[in-house]
Amino acid sequence: MVVAAGALWLIATGPVSLGFLAPYVEGALVARDGAYRITLADTVLAWGGWSRTLDLRVLDVRLLAADDALLGQAPEISVTLSVRALLQGRLAPTRIDLLNPQLRLIRDENGRIGLGGDLPQTAREGNMLQVLLAALSDPPAQGSPFEFLSRVGIAEATVWIEDRIAGAEWFAPRLDATLARRTAGISAELDLIVALIGGAVEFTATADYSDVPGVLT
Repeated sequence: MVVAAGALWLIATGPVSLGFLAPYVEGALVARDGAYRITLADTVLAWGGWSRTLDLRVLDVRLLAADDALLGQAPEISVTLSVRALLQGRLAPTRIDLLNPQLRLIRDENGRIGLGGDLPQTAREGNMLQVLLAALSDPPAQGSPFEFLSRVGIAEATVWIEDRIAGAEWFAPRLDATLARRTAGISAELDLIVALIGGAVEFTATADYSDVPGVLT
């Protein structure tokens, strides 16, 4: 109990670097077809508060194409490793959370909804989220780096929302969301605070997306 309390106190005072894990995490997240690879600056063990307890966090994550072009980036990601994969001698995430990202959500003139924008940071972090959502929606393939991935989270995101059909824009100072893999689609739970002229308004929503008809409920 004394050792456990001491370890928790040490982690609570600041992140503990686990840099030796970085090459293994990078190797575990390489696309099987070589289309992309992921690099990172450090891996740390941090105290995420009583709601998250201990987090394995990956810092300065970069998504690179085969020619080393920068496709996406995230300053900090929380990773939950699959116990099943560890028993097979593999590092594979079962949950990935983007922490404090800056995102831009756009509904274009054709009604399509996408992530990105003109700002470099929102474009890079939007691309990173799109890769994770694509991995979550694809059927789990054996040997894939995202074979065991079941959830993608977004924690304390700052979001700009642009609706080009309505000609309106909104600012959301905070978004928390959890997206879960289903048999043929994705389910989501979202908590969103939107800044309006009269003050901030909080929205809570649940959503289900089905791949086959392509319908969002």
